[in-house]
Amino acid sequence: MNLTEEKSGKVAVLRVEGRIDALTSPQLEATLLGIIQRGERSIVIDLAEVDYISSAGLRVLLIGAKQMRVSEGSICLASLQIGVKDVLASTGFMNLFRIFKSGQSALEELA
Repeated sequence: MNLTEEKSGKVAVLRVEGRIDALTSPQLEATLLGIIQRGERSIVIDLAEVDYISSAGLRVLLIGAKQMRVSEGSICLASLQIGVKDVLASTGFMNLFRIFKSGQSALEELA
């Protein structure tokens, strides 16, 4: 898995490439919590290059969402592939995050 961080205005963008599973989720968790601890209050996680997410990955998203709620911030998800979208829908995670069709549409709305 590859992670790329960037900043666009007030929004932190985390681009994820590869599978999010038990082996890669600790790296995602450390990076996401690092972004939150830096004080970011608006985060877009771009999943355009993710074709699989396991329960370990869902756990990381949940931890991030809870941390952001405490900080009065938000995490949005963008560019969901069908398999990832199906997993999020079947587990009820679609209700926990704002979902955007693309990273660009998320940035346009959040800017």
